[in-house]
Amino acid sequence: KALDAFAKTLQDFQTSQIAKANEDVYELLKYGVPVEPEPGAAPVNIYLIDWQNPRNNDFYVAEEVTVIEAAKKRLDLVVYVNGIALAVIEQKRSVNFVEEGIRQNITNQRKQWIPRFFATIQFCMAGNDTQGLRHGTTGTPQKHYYEWKNDPRATDAVSIAIAEHIEH
Repeated sequence: KALDAFAKTLQDFQTSQIAKANEDVYELLKYGVPVEPEPGAAPVNIYLIDWQNPRNNDFYVAEEVTVIEAAKKRLDLVVYVNGIALAVIEQKRSVNFVEEGIRQNITNQRKQWIPRFFATIQFCMAGNDTQGLRHGTTGTPQKHYYEWKNDPRATDAVSIAIAEHIEH
């Protein structure tokens, strides 16, 4: 029932409302999908991501993901958590500016390209080996993409799990 409700959220929006759909998806991912276990019963929240125990989730990174909607686009890296696409990373060679990857992320969200794919994307990133990594989310204008900075003092479970994964 939770997966059906999640899928309905993704189907019920117009491509011109991508930011609203993305906000709705964020709410469901963070606070859970309310589901009635049986008719008339009080709803319970089903979490599609285990935020308290990150190791209980399945993490995948796919390279050169082809998405076909209004047009065909190939994304450099897509990060999936429990099968849900949560991040897109555009990588550029050091001779190309990071801004080129940012513009590519923004362009891909337009209705003539692949806007539906971005309904679940919570992190849009672009980077290269000389300028580092910049991040925003669906609908973020280029001027508001900010430099990614790791916080060595982070104590939340997700940050710790990511740091441990990077170290190995």
